Amino acid sequence: MAKQSELNPYTPKNPPVEEVVSYNGAKFHTSFWNVPEGVVRKGRVIFVHGFSEYEEVYYWVFDAISAGGYEVFFFDQRGAGHTDPGSTRGYTNEHYVFDDLEFFMERNMKEVGEETKLFMAGHSMGGGIALNYGIKGKHRERLSGIYVTGPLVKLHPDSLPTGLVIALGKMTAKIFPRMKINTDLDIDYITSNEDYKNFILNDPLQVPMVGTLKQLQDMLAR
Repeated sequence: MAKQSELNPYTPKNPPVEEVVSYNGAKFHTSFWNVPEGVVRKGRVIFVHGFSEYEEVYYWVFDAISAGGYEVFFFDQRGAGHTDPGSTRGYTNEHYVFDDLEFFMERNMKEVGEETKLFMAGHSMGGGIALNYGIKGKHRERLSGIYVTGPLVKLHPDSLPTGLVIALGKMTAKIFPRMKINTDLDIDYITSNEDYKNFILNDPLQVPMVGTLKQLQDMLAR
């Protein structure tokens, strides 16, 4: 399985169980965080990551969640992380985002049964996805709750493209959906932690922060 990046400032105390799961043409890198021995199991969280992220960014978060009694299921989304570490980065769209999520939702539902509380969580882009799932997800009624941090529901004025750029992007995305652009996100908008800044800026799985036009247009529309 994937080896932890030497740049990562955090080493998990409760290492996850990793697995590659094939679905609809993609080989998803997944990780599962068990509740530590001696801790009462309260439920399970399905976590949805942000743009250009993958599991290692959240090691410390998942240690804390699992230590609190909640199992965590995580997958590097199509077009990101170890699922698509090379030339296929960003190759996704709105259909894949929610179809893949439904697949993993159903997989987790089968594993935990009907008695276990199931939650969905997300950060940034993933927060926006999780909130959308709460509105239109096929199995949204199965969730006991949804929680998000910094959800992408509106762009800050400093990050918002001009109306002309958005209009041109929509037109171009229809013709060249897989054309990639570097979003050039400001690292100071992502984290104030210097160790994580160094990790992100030097990690080839996260930079350059490229996305396909279709992926970005769908994200803005969402």
